[in-house]
Amino acid sequence: VTVEADDGSHVVDLANLNIETRTGRAAGESRLLSGAAIDKDPVHEDMPTDFDAADVLLLNDPIEVEEADVDTSVNVDSPDQLQKFLDQEEQQLREKVDQIVDSGADVVFCQKGIDDLAQHYLAKEGVLAVRRTKKSDLTFLKNVL
Repeated sequence: VTVEADDGSHVVDLANLNIETRTGRAAGESRLLSGAAIDKDPVHEDMPTDFDAADVLLLNDPIEVEEADVDTSVNVDSPDQLQKFLDQEEQQLREKVDQIVDSGADVVFCQKGIDDLAQHYLAKEGVLAVRRTKKSDLTFLKNVL
């Protein structure tokens, strides 16, 4: 949270300082964290929550099945066709999760939604994911990490 001034001294860069308050807590319970803290819950209960040195990925896009740009409808004539369609969606999500895992990210902050199945896959891979992160929080994280 410090920057080097023209005279060589280090001053606090207030733009990179974030103060979180909790109602009902004593001032003596305050602590300074080296790194960043965002008040959001993981999207899946089986995800890890503590990291010493995490590799963080910031996403503006959702981790969801991509929808067509135009209005489409799908006619399903048999259970096999439905299963094939569902398998394709699952494969698309699996590929997105694999890209995240292959990037080396331990933590993902996503500005948009995260599909339930993708949440499951991320938890299984030991990746902490947070959805609907405010743009201001993403900007803060980009600046301090």
